[in-house]
Amino acid sequence: MAKKKRARKRATPDKMRLRVRRVIELVAGGAAGSVAEAARSVKLRAEAVYHYRERHPELWQQEVDRYVTAHGLLTAEIHAALEIGTRPRSRSGEPSPMMQERLRDAAALVAGGATIREAAASLGLGIIGLRGPKRRFPDFWQQALDRARAERDRQEVFPPAPEPPRIPPPDVAKSIRRVVSLSAAGYTLEEVAGQLELKPGTLDAWEETWHRFWHDTLDRAMTTAVEIVRRQAGTVAVLDDPDTYLRQALAADTWIRRRGEELLPDGGEITLSQFYRDVFKVRRLGTAAESSVRAYDSVVRKWALLTGDPPLAEITNDTMALFRDAVARTKGKDGATPVSPNTVRSVLRHVQGILDLAGPASRHNREGAGIIQHFPYAKPPRARWSPPRFVPPEHFAAVYQAANTMTRPEGLGFPAAAWWRAILVVAWNLQLRRGTLLRIPMVALDWQRRVVRLKAEILKSGRGELRALSEIVIDHLAPIRSDRPLLFPWPYAVKTLSREFHRLQERAGIPQAERFGFRDVRRTAATTIWQVNPDAARLALGHRAMDTTATYYVNHEHVVKPALAGLPQPWGDGDNGAKKPAE
Repeated sequence: MAKKKRARKRATPDKMRLRVRRVIELVAGGAAGSVAEAARSVKLRAEAVYHYRERHPELWQQEVDRYVTAHGLLTAEIHAALEIGTRPRSRSGEPSPMMQERLRDAAALVAGGATIREAAASLGLGIIGLRGPKRRFPDFWQQALDRARAERDRQEVFPPAPEPPRIPPPDVAKSIRRVVSLSAAGYTLEEVAGQLELKPGTLDAWEETWHRFWHDTLDRAMTTAVEIVRRQAGTVAVLDDPDTYLRQALAADTWIRRRGEELLPDGGEITLSQFYRDVFKVRRLGTAAESSVRAYDSVVRKWALLTGDPPLAEITNDTMALFRDAVARTKGKDGATPVSPNTVRSVLRHVQGILDLAGPASRHNREGAGIIQHFPYAKPPRARWSPPRFVPPEHFAAVYQAANTMTRPEGLGFPAAAWWRAILVVAWNLQLRRGTLLRIPMVALDWQRRVVRLKAEILKSGRGELRALSEIVIDHLAPIRSDRPLLFPWPYAVKTLSREFHRLQERAGIPQAERFGFRDVRRTAATTIWQVNPDAARLALGHRAMDTTATYYVNHEHVVKPALAGLPQPWGDGDNGAKKPAE
């Protein structure tokens, strides 16, 4: 049976008036510096005193007049102290007078070296009681903190002796050291909490309570990590466990950059990283897509951490081979299997492009900087090829019918089913990439001529195109026609589009292993067109080389199998020499 909650005792009016009288006497007599301090001494909450003053202003003034009659006039400071603290918050966004006093006192303590938790404890508050106002009034807090620090600097006094470091209990200290060592190894606090089976809030509380011990331990651990990375970078030691090494190296690099230092000391000669930032990025990536720039940045940072970023003149074939082998031993996106050979080839191609620009100028390298006279090289692994996926027609039909169950995108003035059916029909008939589909402006459609003008900015090839719209495409675009900016607006993240597309296929009854994406729609359409006219398939996909279309987009099985079915057999009836049994 649940226990009944005890009713909170309330002071009688006479007792409350006596306590308020005592509060006024303490403040007016100088025994307390504020109403809040005096209220605590008589076992009252400050809010109760403020509430009494608001509800009974005549009684409050009577008690003040009573004190004046007995002890004389009050000074301006006493009047100010009695007026500080009003319960209603200011509507202008400023803290109340009571809150201003609390924040000023806390700012003075923090300026003296105390943490937020220590300041709150000194003021008799919980951490939330101070952290909340600090976040609600950040401008006032910063002004109070700046004034407190300036006042402290103006005081010509000897600095106080440093306080001894606060040491947590042995078990907590051991846990903090373990947390810090994992952080220095490159794990996030969320990952650390998961490994140690702790709540993230516990780690925050430890850092707040034992701030100095935490950061002193972290600095020692990160200093050790920096020494390890500097010692192992560019050696065969990085091949033992490249993922562990890179995770620690990235953490060490981030930490030391915050201190204004570099992880890898500068020897005075130009390195691949410096050449990339100063020359290659300016000449080759000025108009490149943002995704391409991010890919180059990632490869160059990985190069510096794995090889130690030696000067360009000291990069040899062995350096390239070390980098290739280290990248090949890292884990892929699933975190379990190594990266594919195609990824290793792509990374090497990025590095090789930078080295080529640093080489001597020639007919095929007109922009060569001439910093190095030979081109270091490492043989890339053999490319791994898998046939493009071919989506069967029944899957398309099932998805088309299941579009009635979709609810996103919303608020476009037409059903979501019309949006999904239109984008699927356009993707199939125009063979466009997903990114291009989402960027087609509504004004690009010429409804009278039944064409769409695709500008170079939205096409990967960088060449504008004019595509004809068939009758079925027009029929599906007409229900979603309006004066909006984009043909296929998607007010969510691109990842959400992928999730919604897979949800649509789930509702269509397509098995998990057979679900497909927009790229598979493009490949299936390319395979179908190839069976009729290979050159038409290349043009439809916007490729310059036939090999690109044939290798990455055409499913050979669905092209060769029908041809083999009609292949003449030169060995007669094909009975394999066996005699037919007599009837």
